[in-house]
Amino acid sequence: MRDVSVADPIVATLEPWSSDGVRLASFMPGGFESYVRIFHPFHDRDGIVPPRRWHDVAADAGEVVGPSTLVADIADLNDPDRLPREGEVPQGTCELLVGLLTARTSEPDVCWFAVWSGWGTFTEAELEGTPQIHEPHRSTGRSYLLFRGPVEAACSFEPEGWPLSPSLWWPDDRAWAVVTEIDGSSTYVGGDRDTVHAILGREELESIEVDRTVRMG
Repeated sequence: MRDVSVADPIVATLEPWSSDGVRLASFMPGGFESYVRIFHPFHDRDGIVPPRRWHDVAADAGEVVGPSTLVADIADLNDPDRLPREGEVPQGTCELLVGLLTARTSEPDVCWFAVWSGWGTFTEAELEGTPQIHEPHRSTGRSYLLFRGPVEAACSFEPEGWPLSPSLWWPDDRAWAVVTEIDGSSTYVGGDRDTVHAILGREELESIEVDRTVRMG
């Protein structure tokens, strides 16, 4: 999109980065009734070990998963081939979310997607002169390109043939919002109570209710 002003009301609700860790409020718009964290499963890049839930990994380490749990709290970071994907929503998780969220907006055909411009898949020529969304209150914050499409497009971004997950997406009626921080191993959804309860009720999604003050992981 050449006009990114549609994101102004969203950006206006974001808060500065905290000195004691990155908080959800710096990425997730405010004003929603409830929020939920969806954990990306521990994924074996060689495909030998099936995906594992955070609660199972934590149990092996004698730990308990909570709203602010980080990968480093429960797993060995020296084994990068068996960690959750960062900044990328697993395809199955994305498809489940799309199915749930499409039914919870009056504008399923008009959704806005903020995609980090620093992934390396965009050329300098593509970025030059293209308006971008900027994180507030930061002189060196991240910038995002804005796209428009149906909700279902969330699972099919492939600029230059390389699949990417939007960092933030929301429908035109702002019924909900989805955040996947580029360095994070979880996806967060804000919406009304029914939307959050629907996510919490899906066995396929390992999730926990949070608020905007939570440390992101």
